Amino acid sequence: MLPVRAAGFAFDNAAQPAYDDGWQTGDNGGTGWGGGWTFETGATGQGGSFVWTSTQNGFGSDPGNDGDIDTGGRAWGLWWSGGQTLQSAFIAAERPFDGALSVGQTFRIDLDNGLVAYHYRDANGWVGFSLIHADGSAGFSFSFWGGNQYYGVNDFIPPGNTTVPFTDQGLRLEFTLTSAESFSLTIDGIGNDGPAGLPVTCTGSIFGELVGVRVFHHNAGFGSAADSFTNNIAIIPEPSTAVLVVLALAAFPLARATFSVRP
Repeated sequence: MLPVRAAGFAFDNAAQPAYDDGWQTGDNGGTGWGGGWTFETGATGQGGSFVWTSTQNGFGSDPGNDGDIDTGGRAWGLWWSGGQTLQSAFIAAERPFDGALSVGQTFRIDLDNGLVAYHYRDANGWVGFSLIHADGSAGFSFSFWGGNQYYGVNDFIPPGNTTVPFTDQGLRLEFTLTSAESFSLTIDGIGNDGPAGLPVTCTGSIFGELVGVRVFHHNAGFGSAADSFTNNIAIIPEPSTAVLVVLALAAFPLARATFSVRP
């Protein structure tokens, strides 16, 4: 992924026709991206990717009856369990932008983690997403570690460093590049059954061009309760072009009748 210009508007969600047969390598739904999804898996344990409803992970309920992060009853799902270490027990999905995120642009993603296992030693569960450099390294990450109380931003060693507590009802994350070396992240709930006290905004420093997104799931546990979901990814231009974004989003289907079932 070698950007030659600033990223343009991009949008995708799990209701797009590209995901009618699941979520797999080469799927290229939505518009404005630099290519389709690719997947990487670890050397120990087992898992996979799929399309299903995000309302059945965690404690298996949707108190607000708001569909959590679903679009048309479905979201992108990952699962992996049984591995020996954090480094070897994982599945990750990656998608390139069509350029580098530029100052004033926002990357948006919905995240709905399930239960995240706390194992002994270095095999704790760890789920979330990163914005990545051209070499695949993480320039920014948002995650939840098994055994923690809070989510973490750029937090590769627990405990979490935000004030947002665990939820299995979904979060909306909006990352804005505020300068070449700084960002703000707004964390908000989905629907009406998420944590109290949202939204909150975190700020911090960053370096290097951000040219793609990586969604990861490290050894969170076995069964649908530990599934993690993402959905509704977008790159939103600066406010001066926001009206074009609204028109573009209106062109995408928000509901479809069929969806793949988790294996």
